[in-house]
Amino acid sequence: MKWSFLYLSLMIYACASRPQLLDYISLPPPQEVSARLTAEGLVVSWELPPPYLLARIEQFNVYVSPKSLLYTPIEALPQPACVADRKQTRCLIKDVDVARDLFIHVRSQNSKGDLSLPSLPEIHLRPAQPSEK
Repeated sequence: MKWSFLYLSLMIYACASRPQLLDYISLPPPQEVSARLTAEGLVVSWELPPPYLLARIEQFNVYVSPKSLLYTPIEALPQPACVADRKQTRCLIKDVDVARDLFIHVRSQNSKGDLSLPSLPEIHLRPAQPSEK
């Protein structure tokens, strides 16, 4: 009896403490995400959701990877390349390997650490091709 109570308590704690993936209604991702390479680095920008939805958001996580992360489980996501405050609409990432493909998406995060689905469509920037003369 004692062990089953302890086991049940640990299971409840483990389930409650893990970040969850929330749907578009519970935690919306940012809309109109765009990305461009500049002399300073990679600039990622987005539009904020309406105020009644923004109230559910703590921060925005920007993910940049050489491969698509759309179907990556939360536990396997890399660290965000940039974490932006809930009222920010852009982020500058300076350390970017422009010689590789870049896949970019943004997710909203709430105060519990839960994440939204990724912004769609995922942005795919290809390396610049050398010009032929």
